Amino acid sequence: LSAGLDKSLKAIPYFEKSIEMNPVFVFAYYNLGLCYLQALDFAKMKEAMKNVIQLDPNGETGRMAKAQLQRVENTIKSSTTSVSLDDHINQMRLFENAFQ
Repeated sequence: LSAGLDKSLKAIPYFEKSIEMNPVFVFAYYNLGLCYLQALDFAKMKEAMKNVIQLDPNGETGRMAKAQLQRVENTIKSSTTSVSLDDHINQMRLFENAFQ
């Protein structure tokens, strides 16, 4: 594991605990989303960013979450045959389920 990925994976439970203790802690959701992005868990990243947008729809963190989702969507569209982030997530789930 790269040092950055290792740190992100180790940080996930701390952000999850922060959210458990304070379910409206926008920055915890945002940073959790970034950790999941680094771990390439797009479904969990999207869920975390959607929570940010729901909690802070017009604020700076909400705008950053929207921009991050758009960047991921654009990256996936330009580098895969998937039409959207949702399509990519569904394809990954199908792939994972095939090996269970």
